[in-house]
Amino acid sequence: MRPSPFLDDPRDKMRRHVAEAVASPIEAVRAIHIRAAEHQAALARASGLDDATAPRRSDAGRRGIRGLLSWLRIGWARLIRRRGG
Repeated sequence: MRPSPFLDDPRDKMRRHVAEAVASPIEAVRAIHIRAAEHQAALARASGLDDATAPRRSDAGRRGIRGLLSWLRIGWARLIRRRGG
């Protein structure tokens, strides 16, 4: 991974937002943190900080920031369906 030219690294901010979204019991707050994480991921991608050239494992699907965010979204959708919300 390249060092960030930013004072506040967007990758670190994205990770914090994802962690806060996972910890939040309120769906609206989770959505806010996910949108903020997506914004920080876009900043990292636009500035060339996203590690898009990482080698892929043979059995792995999508990797990186986009893969993590989609995995979280799918998991929350399943959880909400199970809880009946």
